[in-house]
Amino acid sequence: MNQEDKKTLPQRVAERVKARGIRLRKRSKGGQEIWELGPEEQRFRVLAVEPERAAQAPVGADQAETIRVAEFVPPGIAKHWMAQGLAFADACGNAHIEAPGIVIQVLGNRPEEKAERAPLDEGIREWRGAALRVVFHLLVQPTIIEASIRDLASRLGVSKGTVVGVLADLELTGHVARTPAGKRRMHADPKLEERWRFEYVRRLRPKLLLGRFASAKMDWYRAFDPAKFGAVWGGESAAEALGLDLRAGIRTLYARNPLTEIARALRLKADPEGTIEIRETFWDSDMTWRPPGVTPDLLTVADLEATRDPRCIDAAEELLARHRGPQ
Repeated sequence: MNQEDKKTLPQRVAERVKARGIRLRKRSKGGQEIWELGPEEQRFRVLAVEPERAAQAPVGADQAETIRVAEFVPPGIAKHWMAQGLAFADACGNAHIEAPGIVIQVLGNRPEEKAERAPLDEGIREWRGAALRVVFHLLVQPTIIEASIRDLASRLGVSKGTVVGVLADLELTGHVARTPAGKRRMHADPKLEERWRFEYVRRLRPKLLLGRFASAKMDWYRAFDPAKFGAVWGGESAAEALGLDLRAGIRTLYARNPLTEIARALRLKADPEGTIEIRETFWDSDMTWRPPGVTPDLLTVADLEATRDPRCIDAAEELLARHRGPQ
């Protein structure tokens, strides 16, 4: 490991700022790094904080008193932060800092291709179970983002730290913005939805399978009403119910434990090769969407893609086209 690799991110970013001719002194207080910028008579103090920790900045440290230090700030995120009046600097030499006697605005520098560190907007790929559940709720019901951190954590059954981390990442990638009044707003796009589906299939979906079953009646599903059991159709069953050109080979139900009532009502028998699968509901019971009775389009598409069956992939693409509307 060379000396450069031993330096912390704030150290490397500070060196790039000083290379612009800016006087910069560093000191630590309470585990936080304080930067003092500018000449003695106009010294300007800011809290240097990495973006994923920005939402956890101490009370009293407002946007004008913090500077976000990052490995690399992509151009889109840079413009988004500048529009919000946020100061930042990265280890590639990009920066936007305005203070008494100081104006720095450098954009366009890119990381070297040999660099092993991933750009910050790839952070979402590290999200796991609890974080994926939070993102799912925000994508399906964007207005819940207006709730407080505490209320979101309580409603979704996750820790406040998980909510803070997710919101910080979404703000970093430009999918969450703040109004002039300080309220959060969700700005989802196909790229974020695709990333969620990819990680859902990899990290969360395998853990949700409660069992596979078989039924003696081939048409058992025709007279079955999932709503009576607090369940909804998912995957191929949802696609079929939505009128897509697909005949379900695997009948999927999303339900909550225990399964005894459903199994008894349908006279199901456990069968690892069965064509009935029951998966655990992972969303808030008060969550609503249209149409009812089937999983939200986002989840239906993810389950169809997970099959790797060409029939299901075609149905997923058709549903995506419906979901996004005219281009």
